[in-house]
Amino acid sequence: MKISCGPTFLWLSILLSTVIFGSARPEGIIETQTEESLISQTKSLESTIKKSEITTTIKALEDEEAANQKSEEVKLKADTKELPEWTIMLYIQAKNNLSFYAARNLNEIASIGSNEKVNIVVQWEQPNQKGVSRYHIKKNNIARVFHDEKPLKNDQGTKIVEFAKWTKENYSAKNFSLILWNHGVGILDPIWGNTVRYPLYVPGMRGCARAEICGLTALYAEQQEIPAIRGILFDEENRVYMTNKELDETLSIVTKDVLKKPIDVLGMDACFMGMLEVNYLVRPYAKYCVGSEELVIAYGLNYVELMKKLTKETLTPKELAQAIVTTYKEFYEDKTEFYTLSAIDLSKIDAVKESVDGVVTEVKNLCETDESRIKNAMQNARVNSLEFSMPLYIDLCSFYKNFLQQLSIDPTKFTPPPESKVPRARQRHLRSRDIEAKGIEDDEKFRILSQKISVSLSAVDSAVIANTGSKTFRDAKGLSVYFPKYSIDRSYLRTEFAQKSQWPWFIAKNVE
Repeated sequence: MKISCGPTFLWLSILLSTVIFGSARPEGIIETQTEESLISQTKSLESTIKKSEITTTIKALEDEEAANQKSEEVKLKADTKELPEWTIMLYIQAKNNLSFYAARNLNEIASIGSNEKVNIVVQWEQPNQKGVSRYHIKKNNIARVFHDEKPLKNDQGTKIVEFAKWTKENYSAKNFSLILWNHGVGILDPIWGNTVRYPLYVPGMRGCARAEICGLTALYAEQQEIPAIRGILFDEENRVYMTNKELDETLSIVTKDVLKKPIDVLGMDACFMGMLEVNYLVRPYAKYCVGSEELVIAYGLNYVELMKKLTKETLTPKELAQAIVTTYKEFYEDKTEFYTLSAIDLSKIDAVKESVDGVVTEVKNLCETDESRIKNAMQNARVNSLEFSMPLYIDLCSFYKNFLQQLSIDPTKFTPPPESKVPRARQRHLRSRDIEAKGIEDDEKFRILSQKISVSLSAVDSAVIANTGSKTFRDAKGLSVYFPKYSIDRSYLRTEFAQKSQWPWFIAKNVE
């Protein structure tokens, strides 16, 4: 069918021919086209444009994807290159009589501050504080970088887990150390009340090396009425603390769900945490653990020198654990005769536990034929072992060495040590019980027991990678153990070590 060439259609034809052929017809010459021809040309033009657009779009997408991939690779390399060696997570529970020392420790840390090698982050629980505050410690700047008025649950475990999550998201590193700063009592779970369930052997404040350190500050001696001692995570405002079970559950979540790996160094800036039972509890969750068999003086770890090492040197987890101990010694050795600290390789703790079981098994065998003799040797060794301010705890190696002596002692030559050299708690024990040393012949059956004790001493020595103690505690070799004289605390029997080892039988035999 023909169509008439109206003005509009003519101009459309000219425009179309210009696009298709590159130029318009000479003026005055207008070539009419059929409808089929125009439709065909239009479709051809549309197809060409669409193909061009699709090709351009695909190329653009490919270029964008390549650019994004390259950007991600560059970012990944940058992130890996810039990842600090260490992030130190310091959890300070200072809602108690140690609040003054918390501020002091943080000021000491801020004198060094974080750098490209180390992030130092803190969750600081302060007296009368509402909500949660977290800090990134920079050079001469304790910078609060997080605050939430909404309080978390009052249990310490929830707070530590949330602190670890926040740290991993914002201050990740190749290695992580978690330091727990506060009060506690080792492996036992105390009961809040008006009376002290486990009284510590702590003399008056003034002149006591356990609390007052000559030459550091007069403020401490002038303003404090009672000794400030350390333990683990006691919140005196809310009357809550972390039990051993809660510590186990908390560290399990932190390592398995948050960090996705064991903590490289777990630090206990707290009293009595250098125990075999405590290290056995935390062994799945950390590579190394640092703690004290005794009280930790209120000034705590030597944070200044420790942070200097971290910011200047590239330390492995083992080296950091050892550095905590060596810097602690450097700070206290010329100031007091009352300190201990040790670093434990937690991969060796199972071997220590097995060696202890080996000793107990042999004692059980001997008790079948010579119970009274072996029991006397155990009791005499216990009396002469190194006790700590919590008299329920003794140094394991000290006990072993005394036990070895008892296995070959001449009963006619045994005399109790003079009372002046014995802690008061032990003096009372010596006065109340007339312990008579009975020698044990060096025959074959006791020789096997001696060998088992020597094996266990070697296991402890292998597990302790750093140890320090003042002259008062020169016999402290790095691991204490629960060894009561009169009765066994029920909370102890709930611990993992008590449930999986033969040690409860051994101490029960001693208190019969």
